Amino acid sequence: MAIFATISTIPAMHRLRLLSRYLRGSAVCPGLPPTVVIANTHTCNHFCRMCIREAVTFDGPNMEVRLFRQIIDEGASYFRYISLDGPGETIMNPEAFDLIRYAKAKGIRMVFSTNATLMTPDLVESILDSGLDHIIFSLNGTSRDVYAAIHGVDAYDFAVANIRQFLARKCDLGASIMVTLQMVCLRQTLHQVDEFYRTWRGLPGVNSVRVKKDVVAVERLQSGESASRAPRRNACARLWYGPVFIETNGDVYASPGVLYKAPPVGNVWRSSLAQIWNNEQMQAMRRAHASGDESPFPECVDCSYSRPRLPLIVGGFLLDPFLAGRLMPIAERFAYWHSLPLYERFSWKAEFSRILKRTGATKTVSLSRKP
Repeated sequence: MAIFATISTIPAMHRLRLLSRYLRGSAVCPGLPPTVVIANTHTCNHFCRMCIREAVTFDGPNMEVRLFRQIIDEGASYFRYISLDGPGETIMNPEAFDLIRYAKAKGIRMVFSTNATLMTPDLVESILDSGLDHIIFSLNGTSRDVYAAIHGVDAYDFAVANIRQFLARKCDLGASIMVTLQMVCLRQTLHQVDEFYRTWRGLPGVNSVRVKKDVVAVERLQSGESASRAPRRNACARLWYGPVFIETNGDVYASPGVLYKAPPVGNVWRSSLAQIWNNEQMQAMRRAHASGDESPFPECVDCSYSRPRLPLIVGGFLLDPFLAGRLMPIAERFAYWHSLPLYERFSWKAEFSRILKRTGATKTVSLSRKP
């Protein structure tokens, strides 16, 4: 029995078991998800127009060290990749790097995103010393005016200087940390997509450049509107694989895509994560997706996340989550810019048309050449 339990927690074996349950449409998943998003702080120094903070008011404390350790201790045998993010600027929590070190000591890879405007030389050293595996620099725009329109502050030059300082230090040390430059595709950034790729791709220290779909859709949240989308071809794999989202107060949401659109499915102060992972609500959501009828869960119908096709879903289960994270920007670029059918009914051209039609914008981006 002990040998079987050990084998079942081997990462590749565990992912295969989860894939089997997904393909069978099982409502119960063994163990815990390999990936989790854990909110770190509600404090932020920016007012980004596409952020959930623009539609939802946040308060409450930073993630408690005690709660974080409780989550990590329970899931260490299963967690492979954790995003220490949420509705705030990660490095504004002074204990963030201690949290990262604790998870790293358990063999878990860690990632977080930052707007980079608060990075001092000492913070750069703290990030590199913490053992962080992946850092995402959120830089929305390639000019001061566009950046200010998106971030709500005029700090473009400061952010760029800090990112370049970080890259230089990474190269000096030969650090292995993965660096992603990321921009969300919005009406204001459409015409700067090509320049964003040209500016950052191939720069020493940069591992990937990502132009990301707007998955929060704040404008709809603010207005209370819902989106009418065609039925899914495949059940949402996040309900079988993760990530679940854990708030600073211990509330657990089924996935980041349904964040704050519906009540949490549990709280880790009151129940173990393993109990929540297979409680009645999670099982009901899985059954609804497996049956092809998400209507009992409007938050799933309204979810703005991209919907991968089955080959991409299967690949996501089979690959180590960190490797999948490295490959995701490449898969998106081929899908969005070269029309490879990796996602259900989604392309950047269609997304651009939708944004332009809704906003009446006149600027666009060339789709005739590689970004």
